[in-house]
Amino acid sequence: MPKVEKKDKYRNSFEISMIEVNPIPSDSDALKTILECTTRFNLSTDNLKRKTAKSLIEFSYKNQEINDLLNSIAKKISPSLLEYEIPLCIQHGDLSKDNLMYGRADERLGFWWIDWEHVGERIFLYDLFFYIINSVMYFDDKAFNCYMNGDLDDALKSAFLHFGVSFSLANKKDWLLIFMIVFLKERVCDFGRVEALRMYCRFVEEQFGEGK
Repeated sequence: MPKVEKKDKYRNSFEISMIEVNPIPSDSDALKTILECTTRFNLSTDNLKRKTAKSLIEFSYKNQEINDLLNSIAKKISPSLLEYEIPLCIQHGDLSKDNLMYGRADERLGFWWIDWEHVGERIFLYDLFFYIINSVMYFDDKAFNCYMNGDLDDALKSAFLHFGVSFSLANKKDWLLIFMIVFLKERVCDFGRVEALRMYCRFVEEQFGEGK
């Protein structure tokens, strides 16, 4: 697996070396690394743009089924979170297991982030939730369970504090659902992928439906 790094010595020059790929130790390790890197990449958060959760999850599509399906997710979010101001920062944007490699390169063993074509300004912790939901859609719920069952609680509290966002363990579901709507608008609904949207909504209903 090649590792490509931009170099400044020559204009438009790159250095290519190899990553010796090893199995990821655990999803918990991967998620904690994502949280650590997200805060490290954004050491200063004072000047980050912020938008309310309500504005980030607003939607109005011509296809009424899309509106109805998104609304089925939105109504499960605690109203008390809708006025929270959520910071936007640079995120990888496509951090699936395929794009978070674990291995050795340049005598260093660790995680290597590859495939940056979707990089951009998104809500903070977008990469964390993307990794979780992408795994679920490939029938792997270990990352989701790590998030919901408390394995990441200390790391989550630290990351939220770093970005100046109030955090309660009772609202873990709400933060996940806010991300899902933002993600679905960008990667699913804007392309009219109704069947895919139905699949995500089935997952939400299975996990957070009435009586859950």
